Amino acid sequence: SIITTVSGTLIGLTLTTLGAYVLSKRDLVGREFLAMFVFFTLIFQGGLIPTFIVVKSLHLTNTLFAVLLPPAIQVVFMVLMRNFFEQIPKSLLEAAEIDGASPMKVFLFIVLPLSKAGLAAIGLFYIVQYWNSFFEYIMYISDPNLFNFQLKLRELILSQQALGDVIIAGYDNMVQNAAVIVAMLPFLFIYPFAQRYFITGVTLGAIKE
Repeated sequence: SIITTVSGTLIGLTLTTLGAYVLSKRDLVGREFLAMFVFFTLIFQGGLIPTFIVVKSLHLTNTLFAVLLPPAIQVVFMVLMRNFFEQIPKSLLEAAEIDGASPMKVFLFIVLPLSKAGLAAIGLFYIVQYWNSFFEYIMYISDPNLFNFQLKLRELILSQQALGDVIIAGYDNMVQNAAVIVAMLPFLFIYPFAQRYFITGVTLGAIKE
């Protein structure tokens, strides 16, 4: 769970911010077509069976890549970050380019530091998504050694229910409740520190020129 959550969040943030930054460039040739192509997937998706066939044909089943890659780019998050990037004053970016900064340096040293609120909001969404990942494991993972915390929690609950009256009264609920609390602990520690960035990010705090 920790490996997939950390690596998945980093992959998701990287792909989402790069894609959003490209779409935020108003002088990009074919920008409208690319935006339409990306937004189309928000409304129409390939479906469950085609997605499974693609993952299987790429030999990703029973690997963590099957869990990491399909949810790595969320169009909703990309739209949110694109709107955030468009709030950055254009003159600030032009000044950096005049000073000799390459597009990648502008992105890394100017755009990203000014977008901490958006990155925190999107990052928190990705953390929740990967930590609570369940359906992807059911679909693509059959190796018990690769199961995440949520599947182990499900197995624990089902095993407790299967034992039935054999368990001491109240013990089954105690184990289930303890497991649920452990599953919630990471967010209880993370959210207080990211709260101010999260609130600003989801409301797309304005940077006025």
